[in-house]
Amino acid sequence: MLNKQKASFVSKFIALGIAIIFIMSFLGGFAYLMHPSEQDQNPINAEEANFQNQVSQTQTYLKENPDDIQAWIVLGNLYYDQGAQAGDLNMFAAAVDAYKKVLELDPKQNDVRTDMALAHLFLGNTEKAIAELKEVLENDPNHVNAILNLGYVNKVAGNLLETVKFWEKFLEIAPQDHPKKTDVEKGLEEIKKEISEVKENTTELESGL
Repeated sequence: MLNKQKASFVSKFIALGIAIIFIMSFLGGFAYLMHPSEQDQNPINAEEANFQNQVSQTQTYLKENPDDIQAWIVLGNLYYDQGAQAGDLNMFAAAVDAYKKVLELDPKQNDVRTDMALAHLFLGNTEKAIAELKEVLENDPNHVNAILNLGYVNKVAGNLLETVKFWEKFLEIAPQDHPKKTDVEKGLEEIKKEISEVKENTTELESGL
């Protein structure tokens, strides 16, 4: 029998696997998830130094500059990206810790909170991911990528009607050249078809009673 710690690890690992399967099969890779800080230039070039050196350099800097928000963002992004590449739960957990530090220093860092929500998703904390993304919308009701990701997280959670709501909102406000717009249009069409089929099957079952 698994002890509590091992059971927790296994459940988280399974949750991560399920999330990755959804991402890779339904979304064709990371088709919908939008990591807002991908749009920012990372001051540490990932192509010029290995991951451990980058983390070490950033941590050393933060010891002397603990209130440097941008450095905490860099650290969080390093962990997040490593987690995404390696499927490592520990990296996503470390990303959450770094992002929390950013939000302690500035709660209005909406892009960071969106990134943290995605890290929670990969850790299997779907409800926490939804809560964080909704808090982003409380700060900025038209935060495009939070709306986009709320649609996706609700898809993972099986809340298809919520997915439709958020993705329709996304299509209303997203710039025409948003890189995920075409993907969302296709996904929304598939989800609406799925909802329609469920309704038809339900009607048939009820009429047969």
